Amino acid sequence: MTIEDALYIGSLLKRFEEVDSGFKTFIHNICGEGLKEIITRLDFFDRNMNLTCDIPMKNLLIELLLGIYGHPYIAHTEKTMGIKYKAKNTWMYSNVFVFDQCRYLYDFLPTLDLWESFFENISHQTIIRGCIDEIRRNHLHLNNSLFKWGFIEGIYGEFTHSMLSERINLNIENIDV
Repeated sequence: MTIEDALYIGSLLKRFEEVDSGFKTFIHNICGEGLKEIITRLDFFDRNMNLTCDIPMKNLLIELLLGIYGHPYIAHTEKTMGIKYKAKNTWMYSNVFVFDQCRYLYDFLPTLDLWESFFENISHQTIIRGCIDEIRRNHLHLNNSLFKWGFIEGIYGEFTHSMLSERINLNIENIDV
């Protein structure tokens, strides 16, 4: 499978809840029966309780699954460094990213066949939701679809999230990098 095909299938799987709309045939053709059954049955304990800012949707489960088996690298917004300089008449830009595999989260999760018993524990779900919230806040300005619908709080008061830092201008003399 090419990386393009894997990304395409992953993006469609994140729309698992839309299965009763136009994606039903495709998702039922590519998903194994075990995956369909587990994802259909599983839900976060607070799904219908309105306890958090966002209602936890099925895409969170799919993204956790992709993280366990895909070992993704997630850019750390606060540690991103942007630089710029002017070459003759043209501004040139570059970014340096620090990536995190979030192994603390993905190593905490069991394999798919153990998810049902694992997710019965509300403490496990709470830890997972806290990690998802932190990853989403840190990554919001780089990719706002990562863990979409994963915020825990933020309705009242100031909404905190990581911002990209101001680019360092290399044309200015005596800068500390």
